[in-house]
Amino acid sequence: MLQQEAIVSAFDRMQLDAVNIGRMELSRPPDSVQRLLRKGAGVKLVSSNASFKTNPGAGRSYRIMEAAGLKIGVIGLVDDTLAHTPSDSKGDVVVRDAFDGASESLDQLLRQGPDLVVALVDRIGRKNLKRLIEDGRIDLYLGVDERDVNSYCFKRPKIQGRKLGRIAVTRTGDRFSFKFDELDVPRETEDHAEVAPLLFEVRERKNEYAKQMRKRKFSEARVVRYAGNWSCFSCHEDAYEPWLESDHSRAWRSLNPEQQSDVTCASCHVTGQFKPGGFLDSPTMSEVLEENPKILENEEALDRVQKSVGTAIARSLMRRNVGCEACHGTGEEHVQAMRRYMRGQIDEVRMQNRRKMRLPGPDWCMTCHDVANSPDFDFSSYWAKIAH
Repeated sequence: MLQQEAIVSAFDRMQLDAVNIGRMELSRPPDSVQRLLRKGAGVKLVSSNASFKTNPGAGRSYRIMEAAGLKIGVIGLVDDTLAHTPSDSKGDVVVRDAFDGASESLDQLLRQGPDLVVALVDRIGRKNLKRLIEDGRIDLYLGVDERDVNSYCFKRPKIQGRKLGRIAVTRTGDRFSFKFDELDVPRETEDHAEVAPLLFEVRERKNEYAKQMRKRKFSEARVVRYAGNWSCFSCHEDAYEPWLESDHSRAWRSLNPEQQSDVTCASCHVTGQFKPGGFLDSPTMSEVLEENPKILENEEALDRVQKSVGTAIARSLMRRNVGCEACHGTGEEHVQAMRRYMRGQIDEVRMQNRRKMRLPGPDWCMTCHDVANSPDFDFSSYWAKIAH
């Protein structure tokens, strides 16, 4: 929610001409959505198939703007499979069929005589997209899924604001042609003077939230789901040397102290951050006593907590760096299944079902090795460094 509020506030300050209602709004409870709307009171929301029950005037079904001597009409569409039904009191956003919503908005929009009609799209599905293309009243689609890209459908640029999308529009008589380019944003580019403080606030609030999480999770540390590298290497000896020689085994040390205390940076340099058995950066005993003063009244409880915190701290230290489970997923069930199978407690079929682990590919690697952090990432060459 912190990040979403910052995004909405940034949109407000950037004075964008149109912003589509999307999955972010669909996923929030009513009070959160209203908070977002208040944060971005000046954001020009547009959607042809989504509306707010508690604030129906928050967005328009279409918008018209002037640019480069053209009168441009804009509609917004969101995935109708994520919709809350009107009778669903838990949801604040009501979404109807994308094609029906677009058709109704286009009937009204085209009466205004726009030169160009643009649709802002958030995963409406191939079926709806095909119907709209066949309908023929939309000139340009922005934000469609990559696999649907063609001469008039363009995907959104990705990777943490390190790329911008630029569309060159050429008009010949009554016909338009489009050319799309992805532009790299140089690393030395300074943040916008009004947006930079928002990013700083989000980072500080996330770190404060992380501190609170660490204090609350000390008792959960005994619920182990990350088994740790040594549980893996006891069987997978051939994987130990490649890992030890790789940058994964030194990932934590590659961060400076400031980066280590930033939860966003740290998450890609540890295993299982804030998850049971993972990297917790656990509280010291003094922090536990500060939060639970009544523990001192019960020696048995104090001893139990002290032991659990000590174990959690030790485990947390062992989860620094990018271990096996950072890529292959939590291994506790896998380890326990193998041990029970070797003892004859479960049969081979059940063991095979329980021992499955993730086999990561390029998409998983790029959750951390993105353009912002690993601009030269190439799966084949990077995999060769850690092949096992």
